[in-house]
Order: sequence, then C-alpha cells, then structure tokens
Amino acid sequence: MRGFWPKANFRFSGYRFIVPVFTAFLALALSGCESAPPRAFPDLTFAHLSPINFKVGRIDISTRYIPPLKEPNVEHLAPVTPYGAIRRWGEHRLRAIGGDHVANLIILDASIRAVPLKTTSGIKGLFLREQSLRYEGRASFLLEIRDSRGRQRAFLTVRSKYDGTAVEGTSIADREKIWFKIVDEMMKELNAQIQAGLPQHFGAYLAGN
Repeated sequence: MRGFWPKANFRFSGYRFIVPVFTAFLALALSGCESAPPRAFPDLTFAHLSPINFKVGRIDISTRYIPPLKEPNVEHLAPVTPYGAIRRWGEHRLRAIGGDHVANLIILDASIRAVPLKTTSGIKGLFLREQSLRYEGRASFLLEIRDSRGRQRAFLTVRSKYDGTAVEGTSIADREKIWFKIVDEMMKELNAQIQAGLPQHFGAYLAGN
C-alpha cells in the first residue's frame, strides 16, 4: 500500500497537466476549422431596368429544372445561382397591370457544369499550371401568355450559355468569381433576347399597344 499511493498521485498530477494542454490544442484546431467569412459579391439586380407591363392578371414563375446538387454540377455552390438570378429578373422586370390572361415564366435550364480538361502528365506536367476545368453555364426559360381557358396565346423561349475556365489549384474564392461572371453574362444575354423579342412575340399583350 505504501508504494501504491505515490504512483497514484503521479498519475493524477500528470492528468491535471495534460487536460489544459489538450483543451488548448482542441480549441486551436476548432478555430482553424471555422468557415471563412462570406465573400461579398455585387447584387445581381434588374430594378434599374424599366418594367415590362403585360395586360395580364398575374405573373407566375416556376421551374422545370431541378439541380442535381452533385458533381459535375456546381451551380448550387455559386454565390448567385442561375435559378435565383432568373427568378429575380422575373420579379423585377415582369409586371401585371390587369386582364384575364396569365403570364408564365418557366425556367428550363439553370446549370453550371464542371468539365475536366486534359492536362500534361508526367514530370513535365509538374512544372506547368494549366487550365484544368471548364465551367459550362447554361440558362434558358420560356415566357408565355395563356388565356383563362389555359390556351397558349403567345410565347418566347430564350437561351444563353457562357463558359469559364480555371487553372489547377484555383482557390474557392477565385472559383466563385468565375461562377458569378458566368451567371452575370448569361443574364445579360437572356435579358437582351427578351427585350428584342417583345414587339414580335408579345405586342398585343404589352401595355400601350
């Protein structure tokens, strides 16, 4: 018994020393795992554009595109998703001023896919920093007018695509910039196509006509 107690005291004192050290190490490790603060991106807004006034009772926005939420699709990781940008465009630009008809904006595609590119292999490839991924942005939607009986009276489908590439080892911050650029450029093209097609496809349903 006499030889037992010193041994027990030694273990206990050692344990008391280890606990603070382990706690400090754990706190440091957890602090390193904390997510970085979100990066700020310009707000993709279309409120500065004149509204498109339709002689309809309401504007409905829906989607046929369901994001896979897995590779090779990455649109759900973008700071502004193509789906969100198209929906916001519809909310900002399309306006119902009254009537029996309904205007539908139906999202058909709102994707960004990562496509691997061929890079140099072997020792030579170790000294090169090549484009390793192409991000393919695709966006399209249908804008239509239907009467009270559900018959389609006017429609226009617009499509846009824009690609961006990333070099090997591109950081998440730089990838987000690429994705944001893709969405921004696609929305500019979609908006331009709708604006150009309004008189021909929706003339009878526009306010002032």
